[in-house]
Amino acid sequence: MHSKMIPTASAVTLSRQDLVAYEPLLKESMGRFIAFKAGHLFFPQCLPVEMQGEDGGYRAAHLSRERKVLVPLLYEGELLGMLVLKGVTLKAPKTTLAGLPRLATSCLEHLHLHKLATSDPLTGLVHRQAFLAEVAKEIDAVRLASRPHVSHGAVTSSLQLPLTPPDAPDASLPACADIEPMAAGIPWRASMGLVAVQLAGLEHIVQRAGHCFAEDALRKAAQALALALPETALPARVEDALFAVFVREATPRLCRDTALAVRQALDALVLPHEVTGCNYRVDVSCGHACFPQDIDGSQAERNPAELARVLLDRARKAALAARDASPERVFAFRQVLEEGGRVSRLLPMHRCIITLGASLGAQEGQRFLVWGKDKPRTAAGGNGLSPLFKGELLIIETSREQSQAEVMHLSDPSWTVEVGDRLTLVKDSRNETTPGAASPSAPARDLLTGLLLYRDFLEHLQNAREAQDVFSLALVRVRPKTADADAAGERFHEHAEQLVAEAASRARELLGSEVVGGRFSLNSCIFFHPGQTAEAALEAHKTLAEHLDRQGVEAAVGVAGYPFLKYRKADVLDNCRKALEYALLLPAPHLGLCDSLALTIHGDKLFSQNDLFNALEEYKLALLADGDNNLARVSLGVCEARLGRLPQAREHFEEAVSRDPNDPKSLYNLGCVCQRLGEAGAARKAFRRCIALDPGHLYAFIRLGQLAEASGAMAQALSWFNKASALNGGHALTRRPLARLYHTMGRLEEARECLHQALSHDPKDAHSLHLLARMYLDAGEDPELAKVLASQSVALMPGHAPFIRELARALDALGRPQDAKDCLAKAQGM
Repeated sequence: MHSKMIPTASAVTLSRQDLVAYEPLLKESMGRFIAFKAGHLFFPQCLPVEMQGEDGGYRAAHLSRERKVLVPLLYEGELLGMLVLKGVTLKAPKTTLAGLPRLATSCLEHLHLHKLATSDPLTGLVHRQAFLAEVAKEIDAVRLASRPHVSHGAVTSSLQLPLTPPDAPDASLPACADIEPMAAGIPWRASMGLVAVQLAGLEHIVQRAGHCFAEDALRKAAQALALALPETALPARVEDALFAVFVREATPRLCRDTALAVRQALDALVLPHEVTGCNYRVDVSCGHACFPQDIDGSQAERNPAELARVLLDRARKAALAARDASPERVFAFRQVLEEGGRVSRLLPMHRCIITLGASLGAQEGQRFLVWGKDKPRTAAGGNGLSPLFKGELLIIETSREQSQAEVMHLSDPSWTVEVGDRLTLVKDSRNETTPGAASPSAPARDLLTGLLLYRDFLEHLQNAREAQDVFSLALVRVRPKTADADAAGERFHEHAEQLVAEAASRARELLGSEVVGGRFSLNSCIFFHPGQTAEAALEAHKTLAEHLDRQGVEAAVGVAGYPFLKYRKADVLDNCRKALEYALLLPAPHLGLCDSLALTIHGDKLFSQNDLFNALEEYKLALLADGDNNLARVSLGVCEARLGRLPQAREHFEEAVSRDPNDPKSLYNLGCVCQRLGEAGAARKAFRRCIALDPGHLYAFIRLGQLAEASGAMAQALSWFNKASALNGGHALTRRPLARLYHTMGRLEEARECLHQALSHDPKDAHSLHLLARMYLDAGEDPELAKVLASQSVALMPGHAPFIRELARALDALGRPQDAKDCLAKAQGM
């Protein structure tokens, strides 16, 4: 009855895979009719005799001695499986057992309605709200897996290196991607991704072929999209002409491969019109974004539902940018800033509006090369076309969706910047000294503030710093205390001008005549302190910030000095930006000095962008600046381990422990490295010391259980896992290790129950799926279900040979020997 209300989704039926996916909901529904303590699905090859009715039907069975009830799951005349309920006491067995099959069917109808309710009525894909709910759950799982964090204290809590559960490929810290490539352990999530698929050209199809044909085209596009995806991906229709794909445990590269496969499949889609004979196509562009890679700073701690929508919006923006800027029509979110910008509007005074805003990562001070349309080459240059390099832009003010930029210089005065010109980010931002043409007159000053224009300030700095053995730079960013930072328009610009003018006026009064100031951007200014150390300059700007605070202006100040470590004079401006990043993380007053902690924070930023080698150098410089910075030392060990340098990582962790013996995270990571190096005794000692300092350290208990299991001490391993299970959050994380342990001990029923519980907590747990498939095959039960479970595990971890061999066993049991041989050949080639 209900399916007839949604005719386009009537093909959506329940399958055994749906029962596994909806098992928690099924048990919750059954719990409203009968009380039980535990339950799990069972898919036997044939039903027991006591469950076969006299009329050829099925009935429930009660095993009174074991306090179990076996309930057949019947839907639309088909037996889908069996639900085993444990801890059941029946007061009226005969009456209750007679009604349980019908109650189970009613629960299955509820599941079917739930599946229909979460589907888009036109395409049959998941609709927007259900899709975002699944994404939010995965984001929450990724964040949970990243705790406990390596924190830099309250000051730097928004920049943390994630710790991951210990039995995943990335355990403890990110270091443990190379520390623990174990085949079994704790379910975890390192990252996830969204791919947005934007369709264009549907309006043209509506105008030429009508609305119904356009809807049919959208339906066929959805089918082609679904066929191009792996089993673990979740496609959805989130807007009229926008599809989205949720890819679990995805790296940016995997998201890109998925987007390319989808684009290729939709490019091959031809839509013939029966009446006119015309063939139509849809234009496709794809964008992708990953969590946590494409979420910066404190945004990662926002509500998961909000983050899901932010991530979808970023993938959508990448898809829109890819339509015009990418030959492959596929963009990552971070590529939009690097390659996807365009000039959208020209302004007076050599300024323009560009399509890159703060939501895409644009910041004041970023430089872009401007590329015009292709122009014919000269005779000297040969035949053909070449891109026209026009000049350079500098962002001077950002709003949420667009930025205002200044044309720093033009390569040829005859080729001016035009609307539609393409922008590429200049990644090397150290050499900012690109002065304008030399002028015999005095340097130009900003009319409102009296400060040097940015280009003139850079020219003055380049000349003045050469005569100084000691100098400092201070970067001051101002904003009103109660203003909306994302506000745009002329009033906001005027307001920002007034704030900078007030800051410049106060600076002239407090800093002295020898200090030279420049206009860095619309809401910031920069000051050159000749002959002053960074500490003295910071103290002077503290007074300036206090005066501005009394005027209702919030100031953030970053100060860097020379000499400092091995940095050259030309590097001080870049260090000043690092200090400002640090200052913005601090509570008011926002005063940051380029010191060891600022370098550590910048190293964390590089690490989060997977720029490991530069992060490594930054951590080393942080330690060079302050040998007692244990946070930098731990982070350095993390970087070394991620790069596969486990002996070096161990040295850093041991040094960190020697300097601070009461630091649990240093001990835990030392134990992980020792475990990976095969030094079980040292690892066990480190984990025990970690637990002594932090009795609630869940992962240390689990690691000790793994070490005991590896040494053959099964009873001791069981004790450690049970202790971990009793801790907060430990029950879900210990299901799979316990299942593996029970399986080794020959306690198969308990192993199966733990695996079902593990899959209830994490339906995409590849290791649990693999072990459950192996148990089904070993017991000779339902090879079809074993093949489904093994296929899912291979799809989740395609390069894992043991999973492929188990799939080959299942195929062989199904009478498909050739497919099994192909799988074995693939596994042997790994």
